[in-house]
Amino acid sequence: MDIGQPIARVGAVVVAAGRGERFGDAGKVFASLGGKPLLAHSLLTLSAHPETSRMVLVLGDHTLQPGRELVATLGLGDVVVCTGGETRTASVRAGLIALGSDYPLVAVHDAARPLLTHAVIDRVLTAARAGGAAVPVIPVSDTIHRALPDDSSGGVLNRTLLRAAQTPQIVRRDWLLQALSLIADATDEGGLLQSAGFPVCLVEGDPANVKVTVPGDLVVAEVLLRQRESDA
Repeated sequence: MDIGQPIARVGAVVVAAGRGERFGDAGKVFASLGGKPLLAHSLLTLSAHPETSRMVLVLGDHTLQPGRELVATLGLGDVVVCTGGETRTASVRAGLIALGSDYPLVAVHDAARPLLTHAVIDRVLTAARAGGAAVPVIPVSDTIHRALPDDSSGGVLNRTLLRAAQTPQIVRRDWLLQALSLIADATDEGGLLQSAGFPVCLVEGDPANVKVTVPGDLVVAEVLLRQRESDA
């Protein structure tokens, strides 16, 4: 597939509309991490990246007002806040609409991954500019069984061929719009684009770019953050 000329302008969509059911707190994205709300870390990192031109923060109805207040407190004038949908895909679609058509390349990031670095953004961005869509991944270290309907094992998958996806996933806006019009729901943009027939490049992620899903993940993120600060 011909992707045409390299794409320069990059917008970002930060998805934070979930209700934190597995975490046990609907306001998970405001949980404290290193003295700041969890959400603040992603916003500040993306906003400080030199190639992120504009950002949209997608929130749920239950977090819309505190999210707006946080953006104002952080002094992020380049951030637009909008309301998401019932699914992740619906929230990404809302963020994409709010971002507008001036950004041919879009970085979609889960707010639950607060330890994003510019190095990861740079790697994904380089690959996305070259190929149209890129996803940061890390190797899978656990043994993975394929579960059958009766809960018996259908065999062990070859983990050397498996990768765990992270965010931000950076993709062409026109590809993402087309995929969203064809596929009802997906857990990430890479899978969505592949289901719609678009190629996706896998690039090196970061083991420290953890996702905070349950309270224990927040403890791990705190340790990783302190380690990063001590190494700086």
